[in-house]
Amino acid sequence: MDFTGRMILSFLEEDDERHVLFRVRPLLSAQGAVTQEEIEELEQEGYLRIAPDKQEQHTFKERMRGIGRLCLMDLLDTSGSMGKIRPNKNFAPSRGENNRYIIYSDAVKPLPADLVYEVVPEDRRAAPLTQQYFVRSGGRINGPFSASETLGCPPARSLPPDCDRLFLVEMPDGSSRMFYWPGQTEDQPKARPAAADEVEPAAEPDKETRGQEPTTQDFASAVSLVHQALTEAGFDLALNRAAHLLLLCLLSPKLQLSGDCLADARLAGDLLSALFFDAETGRQAEQVPPAQLLCSQGERVPQAQEYMTRPWPVFHLQSGSGWPAPADSRRAAVDALRLHQRLEAASRQIASQTRLQMDALTDGMSVKGFQLPLLIRQSMVRFVCLASGVLDNGQEEALQAAVDAWALPWLRFCGMEEDGLDGMMRQ
Repeated sequence: MDFTGRMILSFLEEDDERHVLFRVRPLLSAQGAVTQEEIEELEQEGYLRIAPDKQEQHTFKERMRGIGRLCLMDLLDTSGSMGKIRPNKNFAPSRGENNRYIIYSDAVKPLPADLVYEVVPEDRRAAPLTQQYFVRSGGRINGPFSASETLGCPPARSLPPDCDRLFLVEMPDGSSRMFYWPGQTEDQPKARPAAADEVEPAAEPDKETRGQEPTTQDFASAVSLVHQALTEAGFDLALNRAAHLLLLCLLSPKLQLSGDCLADARLAGDLLSALFFDAETGRQAEQVPPAQLLCSQGERVPQAQEYMTRPWPVFHLQSGSGWPAPADSRRAAVDALRLHQRLEAASRQIASQTRLQMDALTDGMSVKGFQLPLLIRQSMVRFVCLASGVLDNGQEEALQAAVDAWALPWLRFCGMEEDGLDGMMRQ
């Protein structure tokens, strides 16, 4: 167990009012939910006893009681956080002290209003624990809203249901709550290709040059732009697969581009990043394309631990054998936000025949001892619903593209042979 260098959303409770004793249970960091292994290392109930720092002996009780049910264990300063968590000298379960470790109170801080947001269902059967929160209604997540009329909120926005900054957390009472922890770069331009395990900002286009370029809100025209940019650069890409790639960029918060070599995957990422544009702001799109664009050689999945908990789609680009055309830095730009809105408006329900194919896929995998995670199935359903309205062959083509992007990479990751997968989908 090592929380050094992390800020951790934690549950705060006063478990002994007579002796004014407080403790915290770690829940979530920006990297994801605190693992069960880390909780087990804390032993007993997974809490840390809060020990008053010498600087606040006289204000400790009032400050702890004023923080609320959620707090922040701030151990981000690696030099200053050394020694903030120590073994509890009073640990004695037989006498009621079940907390093996202590944390000094100066590392326990109020939760900033704009750091983490709880995502609550529309009926709000339980009051949100954060000062600002998002509301989930069906597949839509909107916010933030304020629990206090006196607290202002950032501009409203919508989150995709498969956003990789949404975390489902098990609370100390056994209930589950969802939290949205925005990434550090979410206020910066979104599209940025990264090599393997690293995420690296892409260069921002020159505003004056970009502002003079035409933009497109039409899907077919946008597909042509993607196809032209990549094929002229030397990639062997059919027009229908360019449509699949565009859809994945628009609908996925995180996308992995795999190439015959890492340099080619990075080139494709740079080309795609340069295409997407928001005509209203004169900048790259704030919401789409993906918040994270990973690049890899071959179709292996980097960041395996993260992929296991929140798998993302993978798209393979094959390099052509000829020589590419000269680089063209002035292209029409795809108005990503409006195009995404049009896809939402054209969304269709899953057809009965498509449902049979999807059931056949999961049934065939179960026979072989494998199962698609619910998160992947949810992402595939959303992709099919939104993509079937714009692809030439409707849901049949959309489902196959979803299988290629989500199911096949997961099967490879799990070690399953992909032979016979097509047969699973046929009825």
